[in-house]
Amino acid sequence: MSAFEPEQPIIEREEQVEAVEQVEAVEQVEAVEQVEAVEPILKCEGCKKEITLETAIPCEWCYRELEEGLGFTLGYRPDDKEEPLFCKQCTLKCHACNIRGCKECVEFVCCDCDYNMCKECRNSDVDCGCYGECFSCRTEVNRGSEGWPCGECEKWYCDDCRQGDNPCKECGPEPQSESEEEEEEEEDPTVLSAAEEPSK
Repeated sequence: MSAFEPEQPIIEREEQVEAVEQVEAVEQVEAVEQVEAVEPILKCEGCKKEITLETAIPCEWCYRELEEGLGFTLGYRPDDKEEPLFCKQCTLKCHACNIRGCKECVEFVCCDCDYNMCKECRNSDVDCGCYGECFSCRTEVNRGSEGWPCGECEKWYCDDCRQGDNPCKECGPEPQSESEEEEEEEEDPTVLSAAEEPSK
């Protein structure tokens, strides 16, 4: 500093130092937030592709086997290092219980109905999609005798209920013309005209 340059007041220098410290503190906070915002990169247990924790899918049955291997119930979901996690392509959803798992625990079981089943449902009395119940009378139906559920109303009827009280225009009975209804009334012996009614 030259002899002719006036010395900077101490108060102004302290204010400048404090302003610089505030800026540095804000930058440090933003840097920490950016690091925390970056999702951890994991590897799919199946194909080893890199995935994020947000998109990773756990397998319920692998988790149960992990608990059985430890010999006690964890009581919480283990973190990504303990539990096998998978990408969506390496998982299937069981159509019977609607739980998604890895392809070793959930398998494709029927090419006719395109059905997947988990190991528990496969070992139980659960049938694939070729078998079901009539939407109306709840009797058992199967694709061999009753065909498939209707593509329009998505309901599965037995043969009797399909031709009975079924309002669907796609799988329901075809509407009868007036002449057909009159013919049925003439053929029905229970329908008596007023002249044929017995006298009392």
